Amino acid sequence: MTDFIKKINKTLIKANDSLGSILTKTAYPIAYSYGFSIGLAKPTIRLVSKSYGKLHVLLPFLSQVDLLRWSKEMINSAGGLYDKAMDANYIKTHIGGPYHRLFDGGHSPIDAWEKVKNASDTDNLTQETIGYVTGIWKDATTPMGMPFFTMDKEGFDKAADAISASTKVEKSWLYDLANWDVFEVFSSALGFLGALFFLQKDDMKKVSEILGSMGILSILSGNILMGIAVIVQTVWAYTVKKKKLDNKESLKGAGMSAITWSIFTVLGLPILVELIIVLVVFKLIKGSPMPGKEWVSSLFNRIGNTA
Repeated sequence: MTDFIKKINKTLIKANDSLGSILTKTAYPIAYSYGFSIGLAKPTIRLVSKSYGKLHVLLPFLSQVDLLRWSKEMINSAGGLYDKAMDANYIKTHIGGPYHRLFDGGHSPIDAWEKVKNASDTDNLTQETIGYVTGIWKDATTPMGMPFFTMDKEGFDKAADAISASTKVEKSWLYDLANWDVFEVFSSALGFLGALFFLQKDDMKKVSEILGSMGILSILSGNILMGIAVIVQTVWAYTVKKKKLDNKESLKGAGMSAITWSIFTVLGLPILVELIIVLVVFKLIKGSPMPGKEWVSSLFNRIGNTA
């Protein structure tokens, strides 16, 4: 492990010791959210360094909507005061139906805080903060996710219809592009840390393979956070590290992740069964040359037919 990574680890440990104790005393939901995002950083770096070869399976696996359905069932609870405040406009107008979070003005990071802050005249800042974090967390663990910002429904529908008509892109993909969820955040962070780890080691083959994998997944799954992570890492490698990506390794990473993603998407089996199938397939094709253009074209045609 490089000195750079060791410094990150020491910083995270100190942050975990100091902030973690304070948050636990004040609010369990905040401490839980903090522990999930920050406390996992150290084992995530260790995971990336030791199981780099499994990222072609892990990243597509984390991009599956079935995981969000599972997490929704695990975390689902009755809506409280702050949840109802965030949903107030939808409850009144039913705007957007299942996609209401993108349009109702109560679920973007800024709008949600305004709704929570104005939900009661008798609460305090601590209660509002707990309600905000808990509400965001609950909604971000569902298949619909949370919007980056509120959009005008009429304007979105017109733009989405025009894009769909000209590019054949599904409208549901455009909805997904405008929202984020916890697994998109985690998979993007995992890939980012993986590329960063190997970039510090000047291993451009592995960096290129990881970024190729992330690039294709950001498109297939509509994960804008992962797309931004790829752009940032690529620009950093070129401008700061003065390193060029290996196109062959990038295509290899993209191809392997496309295979994994297509298996998860096309089969329609329970996700754990699909995961076993993916691992078996990768074991069988390990060391084999990547398929050519005809196979890739066939793959995307199958994906399009199932969308």
